[in-house]
Amino acid sequence: IVTNGKVGFLVNSVAEMAAKIKEIDTIKREDCRKRVEEFFSIEQMINKYEILLRKN
Repeated sequence: IVTNGKVGFLVNSVAEMAAKIKEIDTIKREDCRKRVEEFFSIEQMINKYEILLRKN
């Protein structure tokens, strides 16, 4: 879900996380919103639940 450097940062340690906090302004809010809407819109959630329920 996280695209490194576009809608967040992937890190392996607390030290890396602390360093990336300084770069948080490089992340665009619009890109984050689009990503959330893409994965978690009502339509997407309904589709995912339907798929899950059909598997069971």
